[in-house]
Amino acid sequence: MFNDSTLNVFLQVSVPKHLNHATQAELVRCLFDDFGLQSVNLTHQSVLSMLSYNSTSGIVVDIGERIDIVPIMDGYMLESSASQVPYGGQQLVDHLRHFLVQQRCSLFTDVESYLIRHVLEKLAYVAGPDTNSYNAELNKAKSDPSSVRDSVDLKPFSNGQLPWDEISLELGRFQVTEGLFHPEAWGLDNPGIQKLVHKAIQDCSVDIRKEMVRSIFLSGGVTLLPNFPERLEAEIDRITPSHLIPKVHASPYRYHAAYLGACVLSNSSTYEQSKISRDEWRTNGPDSVRKWKP
Repeated sequence: MFNDSTLNVFLQVSVPKHLNHATQAELVRCLFDDFGLQSVNLTHQSVLSMLSYNSTSGIVVDIGERIDIVPIMDGYMLESSASQVPYGGQQLVDHLRHFLVQQRCSLFTDVESYLIRHVLEKLAYVAGPDTNSYNAELNKAKSDPSSVRDSVDLKPFSNGQLPWDEISLELGRFQVTEGLFHPEAWGLDNPGIQKLVHKAIQDCSVDIRKEMVRSIFLSGGVTLLPNFPERLEAEIDRITPSHLIPKVHASPYRYHAAYLGACVLSNSSTYEQSKISRDEWRTNGPDSVRKWKP
């Protein structure tokens, strides 16, 4: 993120803050020497996502190409309680590709993967929050496929090169997303998102659990799937004690939550305290990044 309102240019880098000292130093050197920036700050993208909600404490559920569940207290990550799963959006694309192959729609190249992602964004949804919603959707789709069938137009993208003008989906619309909550649907044995969030809550000290369970913040494009916030809240509610009432916060701008959080941080006093300026780098070199050591 760039800002020249004070005739300074700086970059807010959204990368893991647990990079080792040498890697951080090399990245900062590259930004100063190769890009000519005036100041740099490295901040974990989950912290930035939380700032986009004007909050400093809670649990960030960030789902893009992977899944990150990160508890944050007063702006600091509780890294020992964080979870990271190496699948997310790409797993949805791969699973949807399987459904399309069954319909004789073969999309395998890198460019065609973007078409699958387009279909995913336009047609996929999450079964509702009620306990039996998934089975109810499945029964409805099997008894009356037209009740859940929807299509997406591919003509604007095909340029006459594809054998189909549109793609239709029926039960695949919600089956492809169910693995987020029940990974066994994808042939995986990882815990579902609701269990990862529950683990993050349980790993927090007893005195802050009530605050954390009420402060679950969504980030990333996958969380824009219809019904996702409601389903996640209901799933967490089913596995947490009755005196803890979960609240999932879903900003309409969560696709760009990390960037928006960087905008918030860049205009705060915190940035001035945590940045490394070009002059500081010239004076202290790689030792400058020690200020980011937790």
